[in-house]
Amino acid sequence: LHQRGVYIKLGQIASTRPDIIPKPYLKKFAQLQDGVPAQSGEYARQMIEQAFGKPLEEIFSEFNPQPVGAATIGQAHEARLK
Repeated sequence: LHQRGVYIKLGQIASTRPDIIPKPYLKKFAQLQDGVPAQSGEYARQMIEQAFGKPLEEIFSEFNPQPVGAATIGQAHEARLK
C-alpha cells in the first residue's frame, strides 16, 4: 500500500476514458473518484512523527485520529498546534 496513491490516481484517470476502457471496468474505476479509503489514525501519527522527527504530542496539543477527509495522496485531520 506504500504506492497506493499512484494506483488510485491511475484508476481515476482510467475512469474518464470510455474510449479505451471497457464499460464494466469504468464503473469500478469511477468509485475511485470519491470513494478513496482513509488511512488509519495510527498510520497518520507515524507519518507525522517521521516527517517532523518528534512525537505527535510535542507538535499538537490536540489531534483527532479520525480523518475529516481523504484523497488520492493525502488526508486531513483536525489538530491544534502547540
